[in-house]
Amino acid sequence: ARIWSAMNKIHHPSALRNREPIACALQEHVFEKFKIYHSSSWPALEIGSGTGAHAELFAKKFPKLVWQPTEYVEGVASVERGVTVNKLDTLREVLGKLSNVKNPLGLDASTPFESWPEPIQQQGGKFTIVFVCNVFHISSWKVATGILAGSSKALRSGGVLVVYGPFKVDGKFTSDGNQAFDEQLRSQNKEWGYRDVDQVTKEAVTHGLIFKQRVSMPANNFLLIFEKQ
Repeated sequence: ARIWSAMNKIHHPSALRNREPIACALQEHVFEKFKIYHSSSWPALEIGSGTGAHAELFAKKFPKLVWQPTEYVEGVASVERGVTVNKLDTLREVLGKLSNVKNPLGLDASTPFESWPEPIQQQGGKFTIVFVCNVFHISSWKVATGILAGSSKALRSGGVLVVYGPFKVDGKFTSDGNQAFDEQLRSQNKEWGYRDVDQVTKEAVTHGLIFKQRVSMPANNFLLIFEKQ
């Protein structure tokens, strides 16, 4: 078993840096604008929860939301920082004591919604928000399109998909560092790399997700906000 003196040693430093600004942006640009946070027990879906850094904070910041964390699980375990871990066990360890967070589920978002875990399918058309952080550039385009298609089926009318991460704008990188990182990613896997905002928004609209806003975030990242029609 892993033993750490503090839970934040599990989380990647970048997740610890960005989760507070993301929470503030959600409050300002999503919950206040779309008026989707004014009654109790709204279901919320996170795709690609990682170690649970974001759900850990969001569950406390937005107690009316009931979060369903998910993570892609290839096989049983993975190696992180030299330690073999089960990703879902990590999420249970981090989030298990939070009353408004459900048991984490394994999810391959590249598959059709009809293949997603049963607890998610059962709430299809009921989720008020789907949140995705730092997934689109480190996965294939099939995963991105699967997320957009699946989110459309998961969300209720007027619900919101929020995608956080680095993107190209009008075919251009927003910094030299982003371009260098994109090249590094593509050298690791030719299906990875930065997506263009326009590419994502055009695909989203085919699934009934209307692009509402691009919010600039620290470290050359963006929040892309879509509303389900």
